[in-house]
Amino acid sequence: MKKLRILAMILVGIMVIAIPCAAFAAVKDDAVSPLYLYTRRVNATLAISDSGAATCCGFVQASQSGSSISVTITLYRQSGTSWSKVTSWSASDDAQILEIEKNRHVSAGTYKVELTGSVTNPEGKKESISATSAQITYSKK
Repeated sequence: MKKLRILAMILVGIMVIAIPCAAFAAVKDDAVSPLYLYTRRVNATLAISDSGAATCCGFVQASQSGSSISVTITLYRQSGTSWSKVTSWSASDDAQILEIEKNRHVSAGTYKVELTGSVTNPEGKKESISATSAQITYSKK
């Protein structure tokens, strides 16, 4: 029994380490999100550490297995009243779930991440998807 408990604790620890974006994938209960036909969940998140390391995440879950997902996540920095693109990354896969996590060092400013892309169901029907993270203001310490 003791070995089983230890094994269970190790497995939980591995799961926590292996899915860093999933920790950011929670959506507030009062959040309004678009209704999709072929997509179960779409999320964009941004975290910035005290040292200025920005972690940009995108998460997409298709409604059906056998779907194809294609996404681009873009990091933006606020410039006055507009937003300028810092960088972007793309990924695609024939899978029900696609996660993308990228890192970039940032300087002081206000940032957000936008996810755009598409989900194609097994019958070949395609829909556009999008999500935007919360804005984060980073100031060097």
